[in-house]
Parts: sequence; C-alpha cells; structure tokens
Amino acid sequence: MSKILTVTLNPAMDKTLVLPQFHEGEVNRVQKVMTTPAGKGINVARALTKWGEDVQASGWMGNSWQGDAFLSQLSEWKIPQQFLKVSGDVRTNTKLINSGSDVVTDINEPGFTVQVDDVNRLLVQWDKWLEECDQVVLSGSLPMGAPSDLYRRMIKLAKNRGKIVVLDADGLAFQEGIKALPYLIKPNREELQAFLHRELHTDLDYIEAGRELLTRGIEAVVISMGAEGAWFFQGKEIFHVSPPPVQAMNPVGAGDGMVAGIIKGIFRGWSFEKTACFATAAGAQAATIAGTGYGEEDVIQALIAGVQVRKI
Repeated sequence: MSKILTVTLNPAMDKTLVLPQFHEGEVNRVQKVMTTPAGKGINVARALTKWGEDVQASGWMGNSWQGDAFLSQLSEWKIPQQFLKVSGDVRTNTKLINSGSDVVTDINEPGFTVQVDDVNRLLVQWDKWLEECDQVVLSGSLPMGAPSDLYRRMIKLAKNRGKIVVLDADGLAFQEGIKALPYLIKPNREELQAFLHRELHTDLDYIEAGRELLTRGIEAVVISMGAEGAWFFQGKEIFHVSPPPVQAMNPVGAGDGMVAGIIKGIFRGWSFEKTACFATAAGAQAATIAGTGYGEEDVIQALIAGVQVRKI
C-alpha cells in the first residue's frame, strides 16, 4: 500500500498576475500571467510527486469544463486522482504580485456549493479511499454548503482505520477538526491565535501554546510564521527553525511546501529534526517561485545548509 492521500475539498485555479506596480483605482499593466491548478491538498500532492513519493489526490471537483481542464493538468503532472464531481465551477484565486514592493494580494473566490447528497457520497467514498493509503492530508478550506465538522468526521474515520492524519485548515474547519485529534496540525500564527483566543508574541507564548496542544492528545504540532520560520513540537522535542536566506517572490504555496516536507519526513521515517529542516527548506524554496510551484528534491537539500535550528 504505502501511499499518501491528499484531500482538497475546495480546489481552485490559481491565477497569478505580476505587475511592476499596483495602483488602486487606476489601469494597471500586467507583466506576466500564470494559471495553475491549486488548492492546498493539490499543492501538497504536486510537491510530493516531484520528490518521487506515491501520492493520490482526492476531493470534490466542479462538474464543468474548468474541472475537466483541472484534472487534465493533474494527469500531465502524473498525479493519480480520484475526485467526486459536484455541480458548479472550480473557483479562481487571483494573486497580485507587486514586483516593485514585493507585496502579494490574494483575492479568493468562494467556489461551488455542495449539497447534503454530495457530503454523503464523499463519506461513503472516503471509506474506500482509506483502504488504499497509509497517510492522509486534509488541507484547505471547505466549500459552501459543507458542514463545519466534516474534517472532524473524516479524521475519526481515518483514525479508526489506523491512518496517520495531518490537518492544515483554518476557522471552524480547524476548530472542529482538531477535536478528532489528528496526528499533526500546522496552524499559522493567526489561525492559532484565533483558536486559543489570545495573542502570541514571545518565544514563551509559542512554547506554551505548542505544549497546550500536545496535552490535548495531538502527537505533533508545527506553528508556521512565514519568513520568521516555524516552531516544531513532538513529545519532549521543541525547537524553532529559521528558513535559509532566499529571494522570496510569492509566499502563496510556501506553507503547502512545508506540509509536503513534513509528510515526506513522516513517510520516510526521518527524525523530527531532519523532517523540520527539510520542510522549512521546502517552504522557503516554494516562496522563490512567482506562481505556485515546487523545486526538485536536490534543490531543497542544497538549501538545508542555510536552515538554523534552535533547540529548547
């Protein structure tokens, strides 16, 4: 079996527009346009496939020409896929990159709306998909119409089958999903502050937050902080990892690169520290690409020398 299953319930076409400057209320000339099938689970599957791992992408997909084009691109990337079609179009998420200031603006559309029957069909199929994998990645937002506890229900079913589950979500989907105690969670600072109802500023704040999550029964916690690196917690191991120096162009997709790196480390049985270093380098490398994309494994390995680990 030995397969990783990624789940994307609200896929999107990422349309990246690179402008020399962005002036609100004026005509802006675009230098470069890139359109890529995406969604957090799709991004994770892309990276893992590029690194030679056995992955299958799954989830919901709009029953339209856009959805068909989306799946065709996944096939070109040689990503095996099993999606359930639902009524509606795949959303478009537009990223405006102001190359003059390095500011990135995201404009995310809501996407299709799922019905009760779509949810029921997904849960039936979910049980079958679980037979074919060892690890599961549930990531990204839920589409309109999906119950907020859907990830929680899916995590419970996966754990009952003995699967390792990684959750990377936000809002109610994260708050509900965490109740099922996935193996690993990767909130960013804003998501964790919202969940804990308090602000996090100092090292001690993050250490206390990470330990609190571990005491709930979660095996591992990663708190991502963008260019400031990430905190990693597992058992008694706590360390802060700083990314290597890179010329960042687009942070969108960097977090998914980190998740993919974490999954690879778990899948390969690496130490937690080795996993953290690879994941941090993978996230940093993804940020150097104007659109949404991921580098070869040897490129990431070369960046690891610039990763700094501070053990607590």
